[in-house]
This record gives sequence, structure tokens and C-alpha cells, in this order.
Amino acid sequence: MTNYKALIKKLAENNISSTEKRKLEEWVLSNDENLKIFSDTYKEYQKNIHNAFDTDAAFKKFKSSITTKDSKVFKLSTFYKYAAVLIILISLGYFLFDNSSTANLETIVKTNTDVSTDNNSGTYITIKLADGSKRVITSNSDEDLKDASGNIIANNSDKGLRFKNDLKTKELVYNEIYIPNGKIFKLELSDGTTVWLNAGTRFKFPQNFTQQTNNRTVYLDGEAYFDVTKNKDKSFIVHTKDINVEVLGTQFNVSSYANEAAVSTTLVEGSVNVFSNTSQETKMQLRPNFQAKYSKVDRHLSKVEVNTEIYTSWINNKLIINNLKFHEILKKLERKYDISITNKVHKLNNEIYTGEFENETIETILETISLSTTFNYTIHGNKIIITK
Repeated sequence: MTNYKALIKKLAENNISSTEKRKLEEWVLSNDENLKIFSDTYKEYQKNIHNAFDTDAAFKKFKSSITTKDSKVFKLSTFYKYAAVLIILISLGYFLFDNSSTANLETIVKTNTDVSTDNNSGTYITIKLADGSKRVITSNSDEDLKDASGNIIANNSDKGLRFKNDLKTKELVYNEIYIPNGKIFKLELSDGTTVWLNAGTRFKFPQNFTQQTNNRTVYLDGEAYFDVTKNKDKSFIVHTKDINVEVLGTQFNVSSYANEAAVSTTLVEGSVNVFSNTSQETKMQLRPNFQAKYSKVDRHLSKVEVNTEIYTSWINNKLIINNLKFHEILKKLERKYDISITNKVHKLNNEIYTGEFENETIETILETISLSTTFNYTIHGNKIIITK
């Protein structure tokens, strides 16, 4: 028999799996008694959590937003989806919204377009090949990726680009791909390693891992999730501006955005070594479910046990907010939705939130967060302004 109070405790501690979360939600929605047990138990666990919702006030505001003529316009399906569970969700301060649609993965290559990958701008996924030619990744072409001489160097599929393993290749040459804000992309490298690239990411990788090299080195500026093919003779190294991550074969996430104060490595399976670029003496080994964090400010490397789903769910187009400050959330939203956000309510910047969204619109996310800490916003094209 399922111990639902134990699940409620795991939810409050943000250490619950997706399967357990759905099971708990079904139980809560089954009758009023379960709802009361849930509400009372969760509130007890949540006494020290920031920005727990005022259930009555927030629900009144939600109903008002539906009926007010000058309220922001949402699709009716969105409101119907929330209506049945809103009271529960508001009392949680934890967003369990669910949607079954898949992530927006751009997978096909358009090879007849010459573009620039020299700056972090634009709306297209672009790749600069080792021969200097440049391509646009689109969903409107069925062509394989070819170099300037017409040779196929990668095959396309609904799962992304798959680079060929040419054992005859002796020269180590690199391709560089840029993922703009609002996009996610998936690659399979020539050694079979799978890489998911998050929005606002630049990734440099060998077109082919040659027999002559001692390791498999790639370069990351942004965020990526790696499922590395094991090779006991050639370690796989992710090089960022501040740290290196060395593995033999495992699954892990690295987040190394230039505009963030820390670089984090989150281990899902296997083991990895993390060390700063300035000194290998700082080398730190991680076990599964641990995260290494390198502070750019004090150049200190630390580790902590975490719920890895929080840091890897982006590959499934989920946004999990785990005790993040408002200004940190806005950075994530800007990358995810390819928008610019100006916050004129500066007192919100250090407010801390916890929540979860899956395949939701930017309007829905902002509206939901505003249920906890009141603010208004206006949208003009791809620019959002937050006001009192």
C-alpha cells in the first residue's frame, strides 16, 4: 500500500519522481478527504518554504482573471486544464502542470544556406563545418549534412544528427554548432555519444574521433546533457571556460553559461572527475546524484547531493524551478522562450520560488508566479516588461 504521507514529504522536500508525483496527484483528486489530508500535511512540511501560496486569495485572483474583460488572453484549454487541480496547486506553491507534447527539437539540415555562426544571435540553429562551410539546421529539409565537397558527414533522423564514424580518418578537425534561444538540439557524435544542447549554447566537437588521439575532447559554452559511450582507452573530456569534466562513459549534465556566476556538473550515472582549468589539484570525483559547483567569484569547487531531475528535465522541455531567485528564473525564461525581459519591480529579484512547468506558454508561467507575489506584465513582440 502506498504511503501517501511519505510522498507528500518527498514533494515538500522537492525529492519526488515524476511517477510518484502523478500517483500522489491522482490520490489527492480522488476525494475531498484526501485533499484535506494532503493540504494539512503539506502545509506542515512547508512551514519554512518561501512564497507558499495563500490558497483563498490566489484562487479568487485566478477566477477574476477569467472573468475580467481586460485580463490577459489565454487559450481556454489552458484554463480548463488547471481548473480541476488549481486549489491543490496553489496551496502547494508547487506547479504540477502536465502536458504530453514533446520537446521542440530541431533535427533536419538545410545545406544550401550560408550563414554566420560568429555571434550569439539569430533564430536558426547553425553549424560551421571543419572545412569552413556553414549550414542552417531546419525542419523543412530531408537532406543529410554534407561538407563543401558534397561528402555526407552526418545523417539526419527524427532523433537528430548522427555523425559518421570514419575509422580511416587521421586528421582531427572540429565542427562548431550554435543553438539560439528558444531551441533544443540533439547530436550523436561519431563515437556514439549522444549530446542534448540547450538554448543559448555553443558546442565545438570533432567531426570524427581519430585513432591517433589520447582522449575525446569537446568544448562547451552553455548547457548540455551527455550520454557518453564507454571507451576505457580514451576518456571523454568536456572543456568549459572554467572547468573540465573527465569521464570514461556515463550520463551527466554541464551548465556553463557566461552570464551565470557558477558552473555546475550534475551526475546521473557512472562517475566523473571535475577540476578547474587553473589547477588539476582541485580534482573532485562525483558519484551519481551529486553535483559539483564551481564558483566563478571565489574559484571554489564544492559538491552536494541533488535531485538530478531538476537539472536534466530541460531535455524533455520541462522547466523545474528549485529555490531560485526571481532574477535567475527570468534568465531561464529568456533562453527558453527567446525573449527579452525587463523587470522594473526590483524588490522581486531576490524573492525565491519553487515550481514546475511542462510545455507551458510564457504567459501561463508569469501568470502563475504572479499568484504568489503580485506583479503585472506587458508583452510587446518578444519583449516583456514586468511592473507593479
